[in-house]
Amino acid sequence: AKELTETALAAEDAARGVAGVTNSGGASAGWSLGGLVLATSDGFQGAYLVSRFGLSASAIAGTGTGMERDYDFDNKVYRGDLNSPAAIGRSAGERAVRRLNPRKVPSGRATVVYDPRVSVGLVGHLAGAINGASIARKTSFLRDRMGQPVFSPAIRITDDPTRPRGMASRPFDGEGVAGGPLDVVSGGVLQTWFLDSATARELGLQTNGRAARGGGNPSPGATNLTLLPGEQSPEFKLQLSATRMQFRTLRLADFQIAGAAGPGNISVDRLHFPFAGGTLYATGSAKQQSQAPGVALSTSL
Repeated sequence: AKELTETALAAEDAARGVAGVTNSGGASAGWSLGGLVLATSDGFQGAYLVSRFGLSASAIAGTGTGMERDYDFDNKVYRGDLNSPAAIGRSAGERAVRRLNPRKVPSGRATVVYDPRVSVGLVGHLAGAINGASIARKTSFLRDRMGQPVFSPAIRITDDPTRPRGMASRPFDGEGVAGGPLDVVSGGVLQTWFLDSATARELGLQTNGRAARGGGNPSPGATNLTLLPGEQSPEFKLQLSATRMQFRTLRLADFQIAGAAGPGNISVDRLHFPFAGGTLYATGSAKQQSQAPGVALSTSL
C-alpha cells in the first residue's frame, strides 16, 4: 500500500508541475490479482491467475469559468511495464493545459486524425458490431458484410488472446476452448465474427474461442483487440495538410448505431484540436461528416 501511495503522489506532483495547471484532480495507483477456475460438463478442467497494475492522474488547468480538466492513465499485467508516474502526471497536465482558451472554428472540410485514446473507443464499437450474438440476433449493421470492405485497405485489426503480457490474454476461453490469433479486418475487409459455441452453432460455424464469462452464461467477446499502426505516425499526418483536426476525446455514451437494413449511422460528440500547418492553435467545436464503406460518421458539438 505504501508503494502504491508513493506512486500516486509522484504522478500527482508531476501533473502539478506543468505550467498552467492550477490544481490536481487526483491520482490513483492500484493492483489486483484474479483468475478463473473452470470445469465443464464435457470434461474440461483448467485454471489460471493474472495480475493487474494501474496508474492514473487527473489535472485541472485555468481558473474560474475557464477551467479545464484532463487525465492520463496506464494499465498493465506487469508493474514494470507501466509508464512512469512522472510521464503519466506530465501528460495529464499537458492535456489539461491544451484545452484552455477554446474558440469556435469556421465550418469547412478538414482531414480528421484520431488520437489513440479515441481510436480505442471506435474499434471497441466495431467489436460490438461483429459479436456473434449480435449477428445471430440480426441486430448488427455489419451482419451482411463478411468478406466485404468495411475500412480503408490500409486498416488491419487483430485479436490475439495469446499475446505475451496482454491485458486480456488467457490460455482458454470461458468454455475451455483455446483461442488463437485472428485477423478481424485485413486490407480493410471484414474476416470473422467473435464466436462462442452457442452462437457458432446458431450461425452454422465453429467457435473461435472467444467465449467470456461474467455473472451468467458465456457470451462471445474480444480479447486483445488491436488496431495495428500504419506507415505514418499521427504527428507526421498532422504535418501533411494545412487543415486537419485531431480528435482527442469523444463521448462514447452518445454513440448511436442505426440502419439495420443498410449503412450504419454513427452519431457522436467530439472535442477536437484544430491544427494549422501541423501546429496546434486552438480547441473548439464543429460539425463534421464523413462517409466510409457501409458506415456514415456524423458529429455535432
